[in-house]
Amino acid sequence: MFWVNVLHFYQPSWQTKKIVDKVVDEAYQPILNILEKNPYIKITLNVSASLVEHFNNFGYNHILNQIKFLAEKGQIEFLGSAKYHPILPLLPQKEAIRQIKLNEETCSKHFGKFWQPRPYGFFLPELAYNKKTAQIIDKLGYKYIILDEISYNGKIGQDIFNNNWRIDKLNLLVIFRHRILSNVFFDKDLRDEAKFWSVLKEDGRSKNILITAFDGENLGHHFKKRDEIWAKLLLNPKIKILLGKESFSLFKKEKTVEPLSSSWSSTEEQLQNNIPYGLWKHPENIIHQYQWQLTELALKAIKLGRGNSNFKSARRLLDEALSSDGYWWASANPWWNPHIVFRSVDLFLKIFTLLKKDLPVSYFNQAQTIKNKIDQEIDKCLKSGRCIMTKSIGEK
Repeated sequence: MFWVNVLHFYQPSWQTKKIVDKVVDEAYQPILNILEKNPYIKITLNVSASLVEHFNNFGYNHILNQIKFLAEKGQIEFLGSAKYHPILPLLPQKEAIRQIKLNEETCSKHFGKFWQPRPYGFFLPELAYNKKTAQIIDKLGYKYIILDEISYNGKIGQDIFNNNWRIDKLNLLVIFRHRILSNVFFDKDLRDEAKFWSVLKEDGRSKNILITAFDGENLGHHFKKRDEIWAKLLLNPKIKILLGKESFSLFKKEKTVEPLSSSWSSTEEQLQNNIPYGLWKHPENIIHQYQWQLTELALKAIKLGRGNSNFKSARRLLDEALSSDGYWWASANPWWNPHIVFRSVDLFLKIFTLLKKDLPVSYFNQAQTIKNKIDQEIDKCLKSGRCIMTKSIGEK
């Protein structure tokens, strides 16, 4: 069986050195060491530019050098992405392009010839897709993207892995990840290789090729010793490891596809109800509604503040504030973290403060009003001891 292993390394721009140290020690370093000790193992890697900057700023140049060393040996294929991990389909086109180019700029600076001019493939944060975003990625020169299998037709369990797929009317190829096998690595019951082989056999769709894509932090940080299970699986003689760009040589057939707007967290029920990005913008989540009001106001404000002496600082804050994290932690599906929501809101508020002299008074007042409403909603959750932001679809 051929296996394409896509790993996503990410930490938000505001992450503390203490947490980055912990994740390096528990996941990133062990994963890279596994590759260095086993030249047979190779991965298709998205390392977000925000994390690359943490490596540089927190004294982890040896990690950057190790990644470059493994790329030179052909064990790492880089993937492009968006620097601060925004949900690209929810951004205006210019903002989406900016985030992608910021990612290219940072990664090119630190990975040099192993990155330039850009990677072959592209990793959408949260695998959040729509056709508009695909058109942007295609126009920028990337050759393929990775999507969750649900984007094929809104269903999980389809046998779609034994063809090459190209997005209709674009030059962009698609690799569909196997959601069930990818999520095995986020399953608390994965204690040895037997669980993986059991799920693989029961599913029955990947006898020839398996494509998994998941957070690299699962391998040792979220789950202890999971990196060891992963390594044992990859060293099994039944497995032949491929990079993402190598997988297209397996199949002679190429079919066109029109993927649905979706993410790797979308459910069949959500897509049936036209909710493609429910963890970041759910129509029944009142905090999400306020967050996106604040986001849209900030996007308007930045256009008015171009002549402001603080524009550069405000622009950087907006880039960071568009990260998916603030919205995700407000989803309460199932996790929520009011402190991260507050941090995200505060980033937006700082933008209005920096640009205040060039903005109508109403902008600052609106921003403060929205912040107060978010505070009130979070306070309700804290006082009640539970936070359920959305009902199940159809629940009365």
